[in-house]
Amino acid sequence: MEGNNNQYENPWAQYQQQQPPPKKPPIDLNKRNDVKQLLKALKAVALLLVICIVAGILFGTCTYTVGENEQAVVSQFGVIKEVVLTPTNTFVDENPDLMNADGAKLNNVKVVKDKGLRFKLPFIHQVEIYDGRLYTFTSNAEPVNTRDKKQYYVTIYGQWQISNPALFSITQQNMTKARQYLDNLVFPVIVQNINSLTSTDFVSNKDVLNETMAQALAQINETVRESGIRFADIQINRTLLPENNKQSTYERMIANRAKVAQQLRS
Repeated sequence: MEGNNNQYENPWAQYQQQQPPPKKPPIDLNKRNDVKQLLKALKAVALLLVICIVAGILFGTCTYTVGENEQAVVSQFGVIKEVVLTPTNTFVDENPDLMNADGAKLNNVKVVKDKGLRFKLPFIHQVEIYDGRLYTFTSNAEPVNTRDKKQYYVTIYGQWQISNPALFSITQQNMTKARQYLDNLVFPVIVQNINSLTSTDFVSNKDVLNETMAQALAQINETVRESGIRFADIQINRTLLPENNKQSTYERMIANRAKVAQQLRS
């Protein structure tokens, strides 16, 4: 009886054993070829991207750009090899002696007036970019004395530019040091020139004051030229009177205007 029961125990399993195995679907060769072509295309795109990235990196290391108002200094292992100036820069032409000055070591430096894309040796040449436009110089209000011992507080205003970036790079290195250098230089020169004026000329005589400021400008440029700097202009921006000088100065100005008016009437 036990053997007979096993024959009818799982009829569904017996049915499945009697059925032939299911047939595998036929292989679609066209679909397999499409996948292979897609993989090839993806590999080609990835390779092209890698080539473009490498080319971009190489291009960036082999080139540099000098803007419309920029200048550049190209160095090789710390030694300046080339200077790129703005096309309107005439400072180097007007001061050729500075290229041969002691300590400058610029005798063999190539000077180019150009802008735009330029080439350099990657990992060998280092490029420093400097702005060729005018910078503004403004001093704090400081006291000055005229020849007749009158005291005024003046603020100096000027405009300067980096005219020889190679000299500037050697002597000043950066803008912070350059500003400190000019702060310590400019005002003493102005004070020295104002000391030679009377208070009347300083306050009322514009021709004398302008001539004095022109002399101060020439003195300043004679000094800063060795740092590759040139001042385009320098003026007294504001004059403040100490309290003890205000009344006497106003009276003097009124008297001068009255004198001029009398001369015009006569």
